Amino acid sequence: MSGLDGPVRFTADGLSVFSDYTSLALPELGSLSVAGNLQQDDSSFELNRIDARLGNDELSINATGRVGDLTSLNAVALDIVLTEVPVKVLASFAFPQAD
Repeated sequence: MSGLDGPVRFTADGLSVFSDYTSLALPELGSLSVAGNLQQDDSSFELNRIDARLGNDELSINATGRVGDLTSLNAVALDIVLTEVPVKVLASFAFPQAD
């Protein structure tokens, strides 16, 4: 297959949807939505025009950019903006075992 080019959208209630794919403890930071444009050229897949949002009443994380090769996760270029992030959320990343 070659020449795939179209919009994609993914939404989830939170990061817990990824818990089966990582050994990292993923904090619940609110709902997640990701939109972008999936393109294929021969065996290479790219995700361009990424617009991702994660957040709840306490924080907001927005990311825009692209992943140049989805297979190897090479050529990742993301601009990430964090707003209204409480110190306790930042501490949960730095010290995941602390309550």
